[in-house]
Amino acid sequence: MNEMNNRKPDGPEAVRGLRVLFLGMALGVFSFLGVTVFFAYIMEPEVSDPATVKNFVYIALAVLFLSLPAAEWIFRRMKKEIPDDLPLEEKIMRYRKTFVARFAILYLPVMMSVVFLLMTARIFPFAGIIAFMLVVILFTAPTQRTLIKDLNLSREEADLLEKWFKESRDLNKTKNPS
Repeated sequence: MNEMNNRKPDGPEAVRGLRVLFLGMALGVFSFLGVTVFFAYIMEPEVSDPATVKNFVYIALAVLFLSLPAAEWIFRRMKKEIPDDLPLEEKIMRYRKTFVARFAILYLPVMMSVVFLLMTARIFPFAGIIAFMLVVILFTAPTQRTLIKDLNLSREEADLLEKWFKESRDLNKTKNPS
């Protein structure tokens, strides 16, 4: 049992894990948007003072505009710390950590907007922020091209990564035959 926990994933499993992680996080934001809007329609607002609502909008926008460069800065900084001489599987595993760090920061305006939306039942400013962040998150998808660029892969590593992306799709087909 302990041997199974210490096993490192092979290349296609590492790629698949990164893609599943992204999909789960993106679906999380999408579900936050849908559930929060639903509850905002059926709930009475806790805060209805226009000045307070306006302050919430300003706070949410400030957090939004601060989180975007902060997430990118941390992502780039962590990405630089991945040594070029590591095996590709290890690079992908470390890249996943940087990816999670970026997502954690990008989730901050989403979660704040969810709370403000539920408190005020004002859908448009806060649901707009959540929807905008969903688009931002979708543009950060870990594709083969972004991995090659972000990890500064050699031609051989890029070819191997392409093979792993194809094999990771085949893993889905063998685990879920339809």
